[in-house]
Amino acid sequence: MAQPMDAEELKAKEKKWSKGCIPDAIKEDDLLKEYTETRLNLYDKYNMSDESLWELYQEDFKDFKANDFKRLGNFYQQWLRRYLRCGGVYVAPAGQGVLLIDVLYNTLTEETQHI
Repeated sequence: MAQPMDAEELKAKEKKWSKGCIPDAIKEDDLLKEYTETRLNLYDKYNMSDESLWELYQEDFKDFKANDFKRLGNFYQQWLRRYLRCGGVYVAPAGQGVLLIDVLYNTLTEETQHI
């Protein structure tokens, strides 16, 4: 994980983002990054993995479109993919004309998790 949040900071950010995130309503890309970082820190705090992690990812990022993942930038895209994969969530490889933002979006919108 890039920068773990201390308990007090995580509690404050969890409260701030308790109603989720609607990317279309957020102009600053740094706030999308903050939301993503908060979610990843919460997943880590509660040791989320496998199907539970996938379901939380789908719920927490349900309003994201592929272009919103692009707004996160390469570092956060890679961090999110790595966290999901290390947590047991299948995330298809990017490359050969398939962008990472599309892979993250496809994982978000798939109806069943691939094993």
